[in-house]
This record gives sequence, C-alpha cells and structure tokens, in this order.
Amino acid sequence: DSNLLIAAAAGNGQSTCAELAIARALGTPSAQQRPQVLYLTAKYATVAVRAADWQERLGGLLGYKVAALSDGDGKLLSRTQLSDADVICCSAAQWELVIRQEKPGSAGAIPAAPPRLSLIIVDEVELLGDGGAGDAAGDAGLMELALSRWLPDATAAGSGGKIRVVGLAGAALATDSAQDLASWLGVDAEGGVFNFSNGVRPTPQELIVKKFEEKKHT
Repeated sequence: DSNLLIAAAAGNGQSTCAELAIARALGTPSAQQRPQVLYLTAKYATVAVRAADWQERLGGLLGYKVAALSDGDGKLLSRTQLSDADVICCSAAQWELVIRQEKPGSAGAIPAAPPRLSLIIVDEVELLGDGGAGDAAGDAGLMELALSRWLPDATAAGSGGKIRVVGLAGAALATDSAQDLASWLGVDAEGGVFNFSNGVRPTPQELIVKKFEEKKHT
C-alpha cells in the first residue's frame, strides 16, 4: 500500500501494474465509503485509449464505473457523474481546468480532492520537465503544475489522511531524475522505486549504429 515509482521501457507491463494497484484500491473494503481512483496522464490520446480499455475490462467484467473526465468535445463530467465513478481517467489539462474552475465554498464546485479518492496513478512521468511542446510532450507542463498545486493537499486530505500515489514511466530514468521524482511524488527512494534499464524488455532490441560520410562543401 506504499507509494511507488515504476520506470521501464514500453511494453514491460506498466499498465498491468496500474491495474493491480486499482484492484488493490477498489477491492479494499472501507467502513465509511467506496474507494475511488484517479488516473492522470500527460496526453488526452492516452486517456481515451485507457478509459475505453478499462470500461470494457473493469466495467464490463467487474462492474466498476470507469469514466473519462471529458467527452472529447471539452464537456466535463458533472459533479454527480464524477462522484459516481469508481475510476476517473483524465489528462493534465483537464484536471488543471477542474482545479482552476473550483471555487471553495461555492455551490456545485468540484472539490480538488474527491472525498472517496484513495489512489492516484500518474502515467507518463518521464515527460515531466520536458520543455518541448506538441503531441510528443503532451501536457506534461500542465501535469507538473496541477500536481504541484494539488497533490500535497490531496494526499493530506484523503480518507485517513493518506492517498496512495503510483507513478509510471515508459522509459528508464536517470538515477538523479528517479530520485527527484520519487521525492516529489512522496515515494520512499529506498523501497518504492523500481527503475529498470532500457535493456529490460519482453522482446530483445538490437541497436545498430551506422556511420555515414559527411560531404564537405567549400
């Protein structure tokens, strides 16, 4: 039940780790209320794929309610829909919009930390700190901003004062980067960081380096 940071090359089962964490969170009985999971990632395209997959697997097979925060046209879930969902999937830009729209004390405001929230899965953390823009980087900058503003308060305000955080990276991280991310996400650097080298992958990868002659123009 501790916070985790898992980094490995794509195809090594990060999604499976997320699903195991979800099963652990939703399968843990609570005397007060049903647990809830937030899946947060940098790119909306990832949200759409993940929500569709989990709606079939977690919803169809296990009966959990999986919802994407936005329908793709920019329309957000209502507060009732947000409250009813067991798993909420959203991009950084969408969650940042929720935070900015929140007005403490106003009627109908979406709380920064949903009261049933017990697990936050932060995917594509390898994109954090990437100054690039476009589809490759997604909304990594907004994810960093949203988490920096919201995560400390959320983890302090959850059920029992503790919300579990699982960070997932689709590539190996430099040692310093892994330690910085672990500290930022509240992960124990000694026992909660699993940083696999890019050589660890289900299908061996062959790296070929070819040289070429450079033409000199005078």
